[in-house]
Amino acid sequence: MHTQILPLVRKSAGGELSSIGFFGHSFGGLFGLYVLLHHQETFSHYMIASPSLWWGDVEIPRTFLCDAKIAFSYGTDEPHKGGMSLAEFSKALHAQCPKACMNTQVFAGGHGDSIRPSIVLMLSELLGGGGFGECQEI
Repeated sequence: MHTQILPLVRKSAGGELSSIGFFGHSFGGLFGLYVLLHHQETFSHYMIASPSLWWGDVEIPRTFLCDAKIAFSYGTDEPHKGGMSLAEFSKALHAQCPKACMNTQVFAGGHGDSIRPSIVLMLSELLGGGGFGECQEI
């Protein structure tokens, strides 16, 4: 990602990027959590939609920076497959970073139904429309 994808994105943007975001859904959301927790400086904004938290243990490192803008989303009818829920994860992250800018959006529907509205929120945020909304108390 650091040696191939990001240089290509920066080149196509003329080298000027004041903000760059990560969007991931399901297993891509789980990957986004890994990037957020271990390489947070890579992106300024993270939209983590319906991450597959049940896939593996996700632990928040003590060295987490709490600097990025973070939005989580999921569908009201998503089945819980075990492990930590997204609500539990976001509360744990907020407990470690009480001043971090985080927001959680819940959309009607199942697992795949959070994709489209989450993409709209991400694009609105990156284009200056405030798609993530105000930072919330989790």
